[in-house]
Amino acid sequence: MITAVMLASPVHAEFVTGNELYQWGKEFKRSDTTSWIEAGAYMGYIQAISDAFDDVMFCLPGNATVGQSSDVVMRYLEAHPEKRHYTADSLAGAALSEAFPCN
Repeated sequence: MITAVMLASPVHAEFVTGNELYQWGKEFKRSDTTSWIEAGAYMGYIQAISDAFDDVMFCLPGNATVGQSSDVVMRYLEAHPEKRHYTADSLAGAALSEAFPCN
């Protein structure tokens, strides 16, 4: 019975959008943040993208920090509000590819 219910239920994946990532990033940038969860989610998300796609979509220098990557992504999100409806992973990848292209 449980299997029948699971098969009948629609599958809907919720992806993080650039708008959500931007909101998390604003909390990350605030020195007096009231939402450490969102600030931490932002840094964690950027670290995950960096770990997953370094040397594939972009090539981070060996001494790059998660703070530096986070700043790069935030500047990209601020500069391109028209793209924030896209998925956060695609926007973070684009930002890091632009800043740290592979040779």
